[in-house]
Amino acid sequence: MKGISQIGSTLSQHISRKNLIKVYAACQWWLGKEWLNQEKGTHPIQIMWQNPNWASDTELYLIGYSILYLRKQGHKRTDFDGKKTEILGKQISNQNGYIFELLVSTLFSENKYKVQLLPPSAQGYDLDITTLKGTELQVSCKVCLPSDNYYEFETYSKDTENKFIQAQKDYNVTGWTLTSQVNRIDSFPTLEQIKFMFGANIERYFKQQEPTEFICSDNYYSFKHRLPTIPGTQGYSLNNISYDYTSFFDFSLENELSRIDRIIKKANAKFKDVTKLNKKNITVIKIPRYLDITNVCEHFLKRFKNNYSSTSGIIFLQSHILYDPTKDTLILNTTVEAIYNLNGQFPWNSNETLDFVIPIGSSSKISPKLVVGNKNEKIKMTMQNKYIYQNTVESYLIKNANNISPSYAPGLTRIFELNDGDIINTQKIPFDLTLI
Repeated sequence: MKGISQIGSTLSQHISRKNLIKVYAACQWWLGKEWLNQEKGTHPIQIMWQNPNWASDTELYLIGYSILYLRKQGHKRTDFDGKKTEILGKQISNQNGYIFELLVSTLFSENKYKVQLLPPSAQGYDLDITTLKGTELQVSCKVCLPSDNYYEFETYSKDTENKFIQAQKDYNVTGWTLTSQVNRIDSFPTLEQIKFMFGANIERYFKQQEPTEFICSDNYYSFKHRLPTIPGTQGYSLNNISYDYTSFFDFSLENELSRIDRIIKKANAKFKDVTKLNKKNITVIKIPRYLDITNVCEHFLKRFKNNYSSTSGIIFLQSHILYDPTKDTLILNTTVEAIYNLNGQFPWNSNETLDFVIPIGSSSKISPKLVVGNKNEKIKMTMQNKYIYQNTVESYLIKNANNISPSYAPGLTRIFELNDGDIINTQKIPFDLTLI
């Protein structure tokens, strides 16, 4: 059974143990020790609780912090239990939606705004908020999950990645990279095609010739041998294949904006039925990490002219897991930007702006660039208008456990094989958190 003392160690460098215990105790107070430690539990929160790592520690911290702070504001157990059945259910959209409500309430409440959670029976919106200036807000919290096209691209990428791993095994080599510019996600390469392209580049490598790029069903494939291994190791192991696989796909920004538009329209329609003249209506919407938040804001600010008349403002939010080279650690960056409707039915007061406090990590108003790599090896890629899939495995031979260098790069897994055959597998850092 996992106890609170076993959770949060990855955050202890920046947060005191006393505060970590308080926050995780709030999770336990709400969901119950028995449920969190349920054997073979399949709910995302149960999995996070029973498998502590940086990602799960961070998500549980945000959940517990939200509950703790709202309790300090006077919320009772019944205020949290109202939607407990939704979050404990199997529907992903309900899980994400209610956790997002908790996160949004914290963004406002820690700034000393008064926040009131609403019961499941409430119609039209999710939170009542009063600002320091006395402005009453009706807040609708929405999550725009990644598109179906993104999941199709992810399926294509994982399939190609597995075939690339198999090709290295068949050729008895390791430590190669494959970069794929994907133009068609409905055309999967066969293992034989991957092996043919890869084999040609292996031959060129041993002849000290430059690698060549291949085109297969309108998709581009580029193979290269990896950069040198990290210091203190004895090279790559053949028992576990080392590789770097990256794929890109140019998506339709118009389609992505249309999906967000439908969500905003739905919230706007519900505001029409419940709004009083002295209240303002705010939609807070989480958008996928692959979108550029500046482009999104510019687009919807223009649409205020003839649309969303019942909406006073829209707050866009997204999160990214980043490597901080100055501190040699991981951070969760939250990007938040707001746009206001000055001419709608419930216009925003131009003399007031909303302020937000991020409980952990860093914050920005601009979507960051994706950085893949460690402090010695970085590859920077722009995320604008591209789906990106990246997975790296580095499997090293080492003399002893003192040669272990942890992974602080999203998408990177490091495996260390000792001379006696024992394997030490470091946790993979994901690109996305599960629920936040």
